[in-house]
Parts: sequence; C-alpha cells; structure tokens
Amino acid sequence: MATRAGSHAGRGFRYQDAVAASLAVEGFVGQFGYGSIVPEGGDDLELRTASARTLAQVKSRRDHMGPFSARSVAGFVMKMWDGKGLQPDDQFLLVLESNVGERRAAIRQLQDLSAYPTVVVELKGRKGLAGLIARTKVLVLPDPRGSAVAQISAKQACTFFEAEMYFADLLGVVGHLSDENGTRAANAYLGLALSDIQRRFDALQPLMTSAVVEAALTEGFCSAVDFLTPDEDPLFYLGVDAQASHVAAGLVVERPELRAAVLEGLESRRNALIHGVSGSGKSAVLWEAAYASRHAVRWFQVQRLPPAAIASLVQLARSRRATADAPVGFIIDDVGRGFSEGWTALTAEVNRTPGLLLLASVREEDRYPLVDSRRAAQVKVQGDDTLAERVWRELRDRGQTAWQGWREPWSLAAGHLLEYTHVLTQGHRLSETLHAQVAARINDVTRHDELDVLRTVVCVNAAGCSAEVSELPRVLSKPATTVSLALTRLKDEHLVQDAHDGRMVGLHELRSAELLRLSHEFPPPLLSTTAATAVWLVPASEMSRFLERTLSRHEGCDDEVIEGLALRLKAAPTPALLSAILTGLDRTNAHRVIRLWLQTAEAQAMAKSLQGMPAGLAIGDIEPPDIGPTVPASRRFTEIRTDVIASGLTARFLARLAPSDLRRVLQAASSVGDLTRLMASLLGQVIPTSHLGELTTFPPRSSTRTFKR
Repeated sequence: MATRAGSHAGRGFRYQDAVAASLAVEGFVGQFGYGSIVPEGGDDLELRTASARTLAQVKSRRDHMGPFSARSVAGFVMKMWDGKGLQPDDQFLLVLESNVGERRAAIRQLQDLSAYPTVVVELKGRKGLAGLIARTKVLVLPDPRGSAVAQISAKQACTFFEAEMYFADLLGVVGHLSDENGTRAANAYLGLALSDIQRRFDALQPLMTSAVVEAALTEGFCSAVDFLTPDEDPLFYLGVDAQASHVAAGLVVERPELRAAVLEGLESRRNALIHGVSGSGKSAVLWEAAYASRHAVRWFQVQRLPPAAIASLVQLARSRRATADAPVGFIIDDVGRGFSEGWTALTAEVNRTPGLLLLASVREEDRYPLVDSRRAAQVKVQGDDTLAERVWRELRDRGQTAWQGWREPWSLAAGHLLEYTHVLTQGHRLSETLHAQVAARINDVTRHDELDVLRTVVCVNAAGCSAEVSELPRVLSKPATTVSLALTRLKDEHLVQDAHDGRMVGLHELRSAELLRLSHEFPPPLLSTTAATAVWLVPASEMSRFLERTLSRHEGCDDEVIEGLALRLKAAPTPALLSAILTGLDRTNAHRVIRLWLQTAEAQAMAKSLQGMPAGLAIGDIEPPDIGPTVPASRRFTEIRTDVIASGLTARFLARLAPSDLRRVLQAASSVGDLTRLMASLLGQVIPTSHLGELTTFPPRSSTRTFKR
C-alpha cells in the first residue's frame, strides 16, 4: 500500500494530480480503457477496469535536479514491484515528466519497459524479472494539462478556454479524493469514474460563456504563460532576462533549494516574493518555480497593472473556477517596473480570495517601499560557491565553457551571477565585450549615428524603461532612414532589442547601464545632455521610474533633465505625464534625503538596526521619545527633509513650469480620476502662488464641462 504522506502534501502544485486528471480524461475520450482512476489508492494512482487494475507511480522533476537516470528509474520500478497487497495479474505503469536521460520532453510517449535497456540492466537479478517487465509500461507525459485540455476541447466541442475550466474542475475532484483516500482502508478507496466525469461536465456546461472568459484577457492586463515553446536563445548567457521559454529549453541552471522555498511559500501563503540584487538570477528562479507548478496552476503573466486591472484579473480567476486544488496564479517579474501599487492591491485580493496565487520578483532597492510585503513569503536570491560550482559543472557538461574550474571565473565576476555566466561562456568579462562594441563605433566616423542612437536608447533602458522608437528621428534630428539603419545594426549586435510594440528595450538593465557608462567615457555629449534628450523617449506610464532611477544615480543631470521635462510637458500637456513627473522627482528627493541623513553624525550615532525608527518618526511628524540619540537623529532628518522639499527637484520643476502650461494640463483632464491622481502627486509639495491660483480657479465657473467618474 502506498504511503499516505503524499495525500496531504502540497495539494495545489502536484504533478501527480494533473496526471490523474489527465488519465481520467484519456479514459473519458476512449484513449485508455480504464473505467476509473483512484488517487492515492494501491499506489500513487490506481487505474481500474471491470476485471483488472494498473498500479501507477508518478514522478515529476520538481524535486529532482537533472535528468532521470536509468538507476533512479529502476528504483521507481522496483518500488512498484515491491508494493504491498499486489495481485498476480496487476499491471504497472511508471509516469515520468521527462524521458530517461533527457532534461525536457516535448511529446507524450507510451512504451513497454523493455524499450529501456539501460533500465533493464539495472534490474538484473530480480526473481521473475521477465514476467514483471512484460507487465510494466512507461508513460512520458510532459504536459498532462495541455494534452487533457486538447482532448476535452475536441470531445465537448468547446474552446480551449472552456476546456481549461473543465480540467480545473477535475483537478479539484482529484485533490478531494486524494485527501479522502489518505484516511480510508484499502477496500474503501474512492475513485473518479467515467460517469462522474460526464456528470461534472454536464453540470458545468450551462455556465460556459466564452465571451466572459476571453474578455478578461482582451484588455491586455495579462497573458497566459506558454511553458511549451522552448527558446534556444543563443544570447541567454550573454546576459538577458530569463523567460519561461528559456526554462522550457533547459537553459536555466536549476536551483532546487530556492525553487522549493518559493513553492513552499506559494503553498503556505499563496504569495511569494523573490528578491535580490540586479543580475542575481531572480527571474530564473521565478520562472523555474512557475514551470515546476505548471501542471496544476494556471499561470498568467501581468503585462500592465493600472487600478482598473485588479477587478479584471480577479474576474479572470473566477471565470477559470480558481480553487485551492486548481489555483490561478499571476506572475509579476520585476515589481519595481511600475507594478508596486498594483502588487499591493493584488496582494490584498490574494489574501481574501482562495484559489489565487501571486508570484513576483523585485530588486532589493524596490522591495523596501512595498506596502504589505510582510504578507508574502520572501525568498532571497544570491550567489555562493555552491551555486558557482553547480553552474560551471552544468555548462561544462553541455560543452558551453572551456574553463577547467569554477573558482577563477567566479572571482573575476566578483560574485555576480550574470557576469559569471558571461565569463564562463565567453571567456572574458561582460564589460570587455561591451567596451569593444562601443569602441568600434567611436573609432569609425561612419558609425557615429549608431553611437548617438545607442546612447539615448540605453539611457532609457538602464532605468528599466522602454524607448519610443517613433520619437528618435525628431529627438536626434536625424532622418528616419538613418535611425532605422542604426537600430538594425545595434539589434544585430544584441545591444538593444525590439519589444514588438514600437519600443526598444535592453537585454538586461546591467548591460544597458554599462553601455551608458562606456558610451559617455569620452564626452561630449555629457550624460546630463543625453538624459535630457532621453526624457522625450520615455512613455508617460514609465516616466516616474525613469526619473527615480536616473536622477538617484546621476545627480549632475538635474538642471538639464528638469528643462527637458518642462519642454516635453509644454509640447504634450496631460495630467498623466505631470503626475508621473512629480512622482518620479519626489521619489528621487526621498532617496537624496536618506542619503544625506545617513552621512550625518546624528544618524551615525544610531545603531544601524535602529536607524529606521527616527526616520520613520520624522516622516510621520511624530515627536520622538527622549531615548539616547533618537531625538537629535529624528530632528536632523526633519531638517534635511524640509530643506529638500523647499529647494529640491520637485520644487525646482514646479518653479520652472509656467502657469499657462499647468492650466493646459488641467484642461486636458478627461476624468475625475485624472485630476485626483494629479492632486495626490502635489500633496506635501511647495506649490508656487501662481500655480495655486490656477488650481483654485479650475474649472471656470462659466464652464459646463463634465468629467467621467
């Protein structure tokens, strides 16, 4: 009899549940001759006909690093053969997520055990071996959900969206039966019969409305994650953001300890937040965890997350009949890229909606401002010697590195994972590769147009933002054909890449930041000039992020960037753009206040672990308790903050902004929400008297204008 431990562990994410539901569907459509499926019966699964049964062991790669070896598969088979309560005519089925010796499998494959000679060799010496082998089959089932959904769609004559809902319902039934069978005697196991499936489908059919299901995706708030299409990206180890397709292709070096921690966080809190410095491999861990749980979780990647999107995402999950046994999950890769407020709102929904999961990654500097981050299971990603050796061995076995050991390249990379993989695969540091590419353009006068385009685009990309391609010819005063040719050459050398929405993005922020540094090594132009030009390329929705990251790192850019912002707002006055500008400048002010305060004697008199207390009291305008250095530290913070508010970036920008331009911004508002967000961005700022006049007289009393709510 199978152990009962598996019947209660990790219900939501088990490959075994997806396999049980998939095999039940195969029986339902007539592909297999089983009449019922018993989860956690005589083995992981028990497949029954009227006169016989097949005992099945199900093995996923979730807790297994690397391919299944012949020896490990032989061990799985022996475990089935040694089970208790076996009957002479029992058949055996071993279900594997990937084939023996393969990292990833693409197709379903059912074979006799005799088709695996390397496994049979490991079984030699077993009594009655020939008879046991004849009764044993191996099923490679890489995507139980996908194959079942396709079969349901054909059988029910429904869309794939509707078939997903049918399958989710079966997953819930399988989970319930597994839990029930964990406490039952062998003669009282419950199963899922063909008639049960028909009854469940008949009950669901009247509820199916494809229009409702698909409408949740048409706004572009999210998209279903494709785990099936591998991307053998030759640039992967040059430093690009990991994607699901890279995991499917086996390019990502596995980190099973971190993967397990993320999955445990999802199971216990339904919300996991992966954090670490840029280039530490956060995205790879995120997609590896999502890939490992794809059989039971319907994953969607969030593309944009305005306030209105939250209700749509929740409705999408409900339309997919999200339950604890068949959850719907949302992925946000890099919360700091404009998703912070949306992450907080989605976290609140996850807390009160069973069946919802949230999986996200965030850079260290973007994690601390997150509200309610304590509600998420937080998993830190960082490099260490164990990981360095594992990555080296993996790449060596694939023939992708010539290094004879891992210590020297790890030392060259200074403990940075993105740099390390580049050194291993290319033989030298990332900065050396990029330096050669920039130098080739500096030294060739016919390629200076490429350099001009590169400087401006990577200035935007280094802040994690995308650049509007259509604005480049006007901003750089170059013909469109010249810009197009330059971009083509830059893309050919993998310095930038097309986001397929009229925007250019970098392969990775660290690459873009290094390109920005190298392309300004020998001015002119000054970095401040490039940054002022770049503000014309940044979408309004990404402007606050661009300003916060650019001006926090490069204080010498202030004057020219403020001038560029004022000119852009004058050319295209909208509440959204002004709100984003004010928010970005205010956040930069906050960075500078903290930086200045930490350098003061009052702050340094506080223990590092306690420095947050006086700062928090000062921000909240709370009188600090007269304890040790707390009072002077808090008062010093208030002094610096007051000075920055009075003369910092936001105040300087508002002083530069003409009252007539503010009036045009207000007149461009199309809804109360536009004005509300604009007013919120002005809270706490020093507003010039002339601007206050514009705000108090808008809209004019004679106006009959109405706003959408």
